[in-house]
Amino acid sequence: MSEGFRAHRDYFEIIGAVDLEVAKPGRGKHKASSTRCNATYHRNIGITPKYADLLKLEPKSYREELGLQKGELHVLIACPPCTGFSQKILKII
Repeated sequence: MSEGFRAHRDYFEIIGAVDLEVAKPGRGKHKASSTRCNATYHRNIGITPKYADLLKLEPKSYREELGLQKGELHVLIACPPCTGFSQKILKII
């Protein structure tokens, strides 16, 4: 998602990112593990994501941390974690 917006940098500027770096548990077989994805995001996009849980992050404090005034943000993007969509159940017929 971020790469798509970054590719259109004439129109958009990515100024922040948040990721808790926790993978979805493996269908009850494995505990959730760290994805350690923030370093990769930084290498690819150029921004180090804030290591935080979005359920607990106060929007106002993060907006202020990014140096934004109220009403200044024009686009907010979010996407589900890849792990939830990469686990498949295969049925052999």
